[in-house]
Order: sequence, then structure tokens, then C-alpha cells
Amino acid sequence: MSIQDIDPAELERVSKDVKRSAPKRIPIEDILELRNKQLNGRQIAQLLGCSEVTISRRLKAYTPIFARLDRFKKHRADLLTLKQADILRSITDKDIREASLLQRATTLGILHDKERLERGLSTSNVDIHSEIRSSIERVEAIRALIAEGGGERGGDGGGNE
Repeated sequence: MSIQDIDPAELERVSKDVKRSAPKRIPIEDILELRNKQLNGRQIAQLLGCSEVTISRRLKAYTPIFARLDRFKKHRADLLTLKQADILRSITDKDIREASLLQRATTLGILHDKERLERGLSTSNVDIHSEIRSSIERVEAIRALIAEGGGERGGDGGGNE
């Protein structure tokens, strides 16, 4: 039996059945990945071989989660700051005394780095911003020399004395 032997109406029915069952095999992660790429329901449905209604139905179940995620992302820094404050308040002097020397020394180093970040100071041995500013100043000084005519080498302007 070849494909030509199949009744076109039967082929169409089977094709629709396959399309109807396909979304069940499409991982929601695939749909979410395409949604995060700013594709609309029709585009996602076309790419995944299902109906737009199916995509809409699958995403609808996640709508409350999306709303919570969007709110979390919008206020993430503040939420993390509140949790940091809660954790910091929960650490007692007794907890600090009972911590090992290694734990206290590691915590001290981390807190020192965080404090420097908060104050806008470098946490590494090389402050990249200072390096950039210094490079810009050197370039500006060279440009000023060139503009004044002092950027030539040698006495005759051609590099030969």
C-alpha cells in the first residue's frame, strides 16, 4: 500500500488527529522559550505544529505564575535586601562566637568586599574605572599635543634630525 492508495479524506482526518495529539508531546518549556523570545501565540503554534488555541490554553495555566514572576523581577533588589536584613538580624553574637575561625574569616572577607561595592570602591587590586580614566586622559593629552603641533618626532617633522 502506498500513499496514493489512501483516501485523501482519510489522510486529512489522520493529519488532523496527529496535529491534535502533537501538543501533548510539546514540552511547556519549548512554548515558554518561544514566548520569552517575544513570539505571539500564532507564531508559536506555527513553529510547533499546533493550533493557536492550544498554545493559549497551555499558557493560560501559567498566567498567575507569570504575573508573580514579573512582580518579583520588578522588585527583586528590594526583596533580596529585605531577606538580607532578616538573615542579618537572625545572626546572634553567640552564632558568631560559635562559628569556626575559617567561617568567621571567610565572612569577614565577603562583608569587606560587599561594603566596598556599596561604597563604589574597587573589590579587586585593579580598579578598571581608574584605568579607563587614565587611558582617556593620556589619549586627550596626545591629541592636545598633536593639535598644538608638538606631536612631531625629531627636528624636521619627518622623523630625521
